[in-house]
Amino acid sequence: MKLLLLSDVNSTHTQKWAESLSDKGFDIGIFSLIKPETDWFCKYKNIKVLSDGNITLKTHQETSLTK
Repeated sequence: MKLLLLSDVNSTHTQKWAESLSDKGFDIGIFSLIKPETDWFCKYKNIKVLSDGNITLKTHQETSLTK
């Protein structure tokens, strides 16, 4: 089964959810408006990150961009 998480890829909560679901055999996609600060997801073959890639955490905090 495939699941898409709409969440901040840098959030520890998102990482825990994704890792737990991945360990249970789910294919996980994470759509994040903010690009990843680390590559924590690379050790999981069934986690893919989909990000605009142009928005950094600093940019996000300086603008009116919200969830």
